[in-house]
Amino acid sequence: MIMTDRPSSIFISHNSSDKTFARRLSADLAEHGVKVWIDEAELQLGDSLIQKIQAGIQEMDYLGVVLSPSSVASPWVQRELEIALTDEIQGQRVKVLPLLYELCEMPSFLQGKLYADFTSTSKYTDSLKLVLRRLNICTGPVDAMDARADMSCSLLR
Repeated sequence: MIMTDRPSSIFISHNSSDKTFARRLSADLAEHGVKVWIDEAELQLGDSLIQKIQAGIQEMDYLGVVLSPSSVASPWVQRELEIALTDEIQGQRVKVLPLLYELCEMPSFLQGKLYADFTSTSKYTDSLKLVLRRLNICTGPVDAMDARADMSCSLLR
């Protein structure tokens, strides 16, 4: 668990074909006070892609990887995962958060991790709560039946 005075932060790793979902998730997280690193907001003309991305991954508390057939096949997403997983192993703490957007073959090194399931609109709110809880923004039950007991996630209902 990360204990700091600053809001939790997350790097959103995704393939460009998943941009609409990545934007929505980023906006929802930012609305709850999470600092979000997403390429289109952080990268500017002339920036070194590799340097900016590596710095972004290392500066953020977590890397949320949007999983879809496109992202799993993407060399960029694979490289971002490699950087974050190295940080996770060296820091001996959770860094990579799998975010299943479309059904796909989960990379073998992520298969043992609990993932947030965003594969349908009916699962979006509960999965967002899982992410917020990991980021220490939302606490309490995730199940929709218990949502009324969860005061810190009242904006999600």
